[in-house]
Amino acid sequence: VLLAGDEMYVNLNLTKYILEFKIKKEDKLTKDYSFKHFSNYFYSLTIPEGYHVEYIPDNINLVNDKYSSAIEYNLEGNQIKYKHYIKLDFLTLDKEEFSVFNDFIDKLDGAFKESIVLKKDAN
Repeated sequence: VLLAGDEMYVNLNLTKYILEFKIKKEDKLTKDYSFKHFSNYFYSLTIPEGYHVEYIPDNINLVNDKYSSAIEYNLEGNQIKYKHYIKLDFLTLDKEEFSVFNDFIDKLDGAFKESIVLKKDAN
């Protein structure tokens, strides 16, 4: 949480380990992983009394035959519900797939930097 003036910035992207899967330039032929990966994360944020929602990040849905991820925000009463799933359904990526996979990781990284903005109510 970051407080700046009458605004509160809250980033609900608490699990960012997927960024470690990004393929490095020195990987030349194939990239092998030890396991497939499936995760679901659910968080909720109760909007503090005296604040209202100023901004909620856009939902994202990234889909590929081998991997996908979605982040969804829903405002329900005085709570923001956050859902994030990740599916990595492969053990090996070939060199031709590196660029597209890294683009996928980069899009997630961009989404991870998005924060909810709550603004203090005017008295």
